[in-house]
Amino acid sequence: MPITALATRRPAHHVPAPRPAHRTRFRPDIEGLRAFAVLAVLAFHASVPGLAGGFVGVDVFLVVSGYLITGLLVREAVTTGRIRLGEFFARRARRLLPSAAVVLVAVAAAGAWLTVPLRRTDLENDVVAAALSVANWRFVRQRTDYLAAGQDESPLLHFWSLAVEEQFYLCWGPLLALLALLTARAVRRGRALRPAAVAVTAALTLVSFALSLRWTDDSVSLAYLGTPSRVWQFGVGALLALLPWHLLPGPRVLRVPCGWAGAGALVWCVLRYDASTPYPGYAALVPTLATAAVLLAGA
Repeated sequence: MPITALATRRPAHHVPAPRPAHRTRFRPDIEGLRAFAVLAVLAFHASVPGLAGGFVGVDVFLVVSGYLITGLLVREAVTTGRIRLGEFFARRARRLLPSAAVVLVAVAAAGAWLTVPLRRTDLENDVVAAALSVANWRFVRQRTDYLAAGQDESPLLHFWSLAVEEQFYLCWGPLLALLALLTARAVRRGRALRPAAVAVTAALTLVSFALSLRWTDDSVSLAYLGTPSRVWQFGVGALLALLPWHLLPGPRVLRVPCGWAGAGALVWCVLRYDASTPYPGYAALVPTLATAAVLLAGA
């Protein structure tokens, strides 16, 4: 057979490479929420006068995370019929682990030189808990009051929210993958998967919110740092990603005041909340729904 024939022969079963399912358009509203959350939390830890409610920045992060991760996974399931959990966890690790590892190594090294032996043991346990993404449960066990933490707080206390986020990913990814598998044979995957995901998400959100209310009265550290009492905030973001908001009647221009109202409510929380606010409880509804309003306006 001539070489030219071999060169021009096309493969018998050539299939184009699928497009990545996780690429999304740039969202200035999301970037703005992230910036607000970072600045608010920094202001809280720096005890900036008048900004005692900056701790609500964490709530913003949780809602945005639930929105982004759920949207990413559902789009992949609708496009390909399944969710590649290995790739999902690898992306999360590449995004979160490098910076976390640098902080943990730096804190461990500094602690070995600068702390007394008794405190050094506590710090080493904090480092291990943070590395295993269970820092929040270590601080719950110590009955840490995050809002009232003072000079003796662990330098790794802020890892509690990263631990909650990682625990959410660890459970949420497989759960959505299972729902995608169970609904993969439907004629229209999107219509089969989304209703099932909405039902599961709504149920988990309601149960988690009920736990948050109860634990806020019974145990401050468990309510604030515990994963079960924070799942509902991820759930609010997830519901935003799952429901077809673009099909709602009415002009799109109505979303603009919705977004500004949400932004104003977030600023109000930073200015009015403080360590005496029963939190999360009902008070967490304001920053959570305010973040949802901003996301809805930009959807």
